[in-house]
Amino acid sequence: MHPSELERCLQQAAELSGIHALLRHPEHDDMWSVVLDGSAVLYAESEPARGRLSLWAELGPLADAQQRDAVHGLMARYAASVERSRIVLGDAGVYELHSHWPLRPGRPADLAALFDHIAPVVHSWREILARPPVERPPPATLDACLAELAVRYCV
Repeated sequence: MHPSELERCLQQAAELSGIHALLRHPEHDDMWSVVLDGSAVLYAESEPARGRLSLWAELGPLADAQQRDAVHGLMARYAASVERSRIVLGDAGVYELHSHWPLRPGRPADLAALFDHIAPVVHSWREILARPPVERPPPATLDACLAELAVRYCV
């Protein structure tokens, strides 16, 4: 695929999606920054040999290391339910979301849909990492378990 075809597809996808801006990398012709909002950026890099556009976003470090098991459990569930995206631990303890899109320059609506799908995922994981959920110990008795369920589900 010619870079201008991909550029045109990215621009059309940007117009069709809810992203704020699409910026070409100043030094690399095959890289772009997809601005999801004022603080989140999705990076895109053309990989013609693999026939895809690689996408990744920095999610941030884990704010509370004591909750690492709870967060990793959520990541495992996410990985099991989402085929195309993965969360990995990158350099310096910063988590990243990685995804890809098959190079189809005639299908900008598909890429726009992927942008719109990834944007809230990035926001959610950034929030989870900034304020991880607290693992609660299991209730000690069946009565305590039933009482907790009653409070949680208002029954």
